[in-house]
Amino acid sequence: MVAVSSNANRNHNMTIPKKCGRGFTLIELLVVIAIIATLASISVPAIQSAPMRARMVRSSSDARNVLLALTSYATENGGLYPESSDSANAAFRKLFPQHCDQEAMFYLRNDRLHCNTKAPDEGGHILAPGENHWAYVSGLTDSKKSNTPIIMDAFTDGIGSYDGDHAWNRLGQVPVGTLDGSIQTRNLNADGIVPDYSGKGNLFEIPAIDDDDLVEILNPERRHKSD
Repeated sequence: MVAVSSNANRNHNMTIPKKCGRGFTLIELLVVIAIIATLASISVPAIQSAPMRARMVRSSSDARNVLLALTSYATENGGLYPESSDSANAAFRKLFPQHCDQEAMFYLRNDRLHCNTKAPDEGGHILAPGENHWAYVSGLTDSKKSNTPIIMDAFTDGIGSYDGDHAWNRLGQVPVGTLDGSIQTRNLNADGIVPDYSGKGNLFEIPAIDDDDLVEILNPERRHKSD
């Protein structure tokens, strides 16, 4: 009986060791911080560009509507698209009211060079200065190659070229509409130029445009500085 009691006492007095959690070492903490910093550097630009990409999607949708109006005009005019020697605004006015009845598709809110701070006045002068964002290739016919560009973002640094004043300068991309009715989001090269289909020259200096004396590339009228 004594032996049993002695064993019981020994078992009762035994201590159960506690598991101690091991903390992070300094090196591990630095690695975690570095990973967090890397993820932040990747995600922050993407978050910041998200609203601009959303506007790009909206702009591309507007461009499709402009192309539909241009195609409708050409269909009723023997394959000839509207012409002008003044500005893209002047050419696009010929679409109203038969082929187009809204100016909103020509307007881009964040183009501060060519568009007013307020949306177009639908009841006022059609496509007045500051109400059109799209540049235009005047004088084209439906006999040209289907991938010939006809509308594109307003140029900011010469034909086919864009600088820091361009609406999408952070993205380095521009939407371009072609005669087949498609919209292509094209990347700018390091010089801010839209490359041609070979990737070397200027898209707006291809033979279908550059070698035709009747074809003229028109930028939109700039907004009034007082706006």
